[in-house]
Amino acid sequence: MMAFSWSHCIICQKDTSEEVRCPLRSRGADKSDPRSVYNSFLQNVSGFRDSLDVILPVCLTLPLELNVDALIEKEAAWHKSCHLHFSKSKLNKAKEKATRKRKQDQAKPEQEKPTKIRILSSSIKKNCKENCILCDQTCTGPLHNVTTSTNDENLHRMITELEDNTLLPKISGVDLIAAEAKYHMKCITNLQEVT
Repeated sequence: MMAFSWSHCIICQKDTSEEVRCPLRSRGADKSDPRSVYNSFLQNVSGFRDSLDVILPVCLTLPLELNVDALIEKEAAWHKSCHLHFSKSKLNKAKEKATRKRKQDQAKPEQEKPTKIRILSSSIKKNCKENCILCDQTCTGPLHNVTTSTNDENLHRMITELEDNTLLPKISGVDLIAAEAKYHMKCITNLQEVT
């Protein structure tokens, strides 16, 4: 794993063509209270991390104990598109969807609840290593690994809810972590919006 770089976007750590913006130097930033921008960001990150039912929009490498003072001292910056993933409205929407899903699952009779039996398929594993599990392409942006059981469960849940005949066979009976499945952040965002 590469060392964390404060000169890159603190969210994605990627060097892209998109401008990296520091809230302390942005036009319109509230210079009397520069802490509020960073504080809001950290609160939203905590909101995503603390909610077991909500998938983290981006795999963060930020230290858990990071605070506002450290962000100000390092003049932490981010891509606008990365920062939007952690907006309060995105967090609220993700929590609302998770609450609705939990209520729906609780209302289902036990026999209707799907049982999860996952079998690692070598053909799926090969495909997952090279392409996005959702769009089946590599060239539309950086690929992120499915690394937690929460990511795996949320992807299975969203694809199942969508009832997409193209995606369902790809995930049916597959442990996406073991298969080393990858996804584009844009693809997972699009999936979240339609489910």
